[in-house]
Amino acid sequence: MTTSYTLGVDISGAARVISALTGFESRLTEGLQRVVRSTLIEGTTLAQQYAPVKTGQLSGSIRWELDSDGLGGWYGPDPANVVAWVQEKGSDPYEIRPKNAQALRFQIGGKTIFAKRVQHPGVTGSFYLQRSRDAVSGELQRETAQAVRDAVNMSGGISS
Repeated sequence: MTTSYTLGVDISGAARVISALTGFESRLTEGLQRVVRSTLIEGTTLAQQYAPVKTGQLSGSIRWELDSDGLGGWYGPDPANVVAWVQEKGSDPYEIRPKNAQALRFQIGGKTIFAKRVQHPGVTGSFYLQRSRDAVSGELQRETAQAVRDAVNMSGGISS
């Protein structure tokens, strides 16, 4: 004699959970894309304000770019801009020699000076990018958490 057993499983409220999650991914993605974009814009603005100003070229070279999915990106000067990175991190003293001439030529106090080499004292870093990152990081965390809460709430939430 063969005996068979059947076990029934019913997850109470499963349909309600599935219904609440419909569209959640797209709402969350849209919210996070807004957060990333606003953070990049704010970080860029602060980096431009914090950048040392001599000619304005450094500040003017700072830009932002979104990744293709809008969920990431970067801001800062062109990575090939060596001067921008020296201004950020600083440099040790270094020697300057002429590249295409026998001597360097510059003016001091109205007099023209020629030198085969000069010792540059180095640059103290201004950390303009680090300071802008530090300024936006707390807001990024708060806005990200809010975007998640908003996406859940717009889904109708999940309650028992």
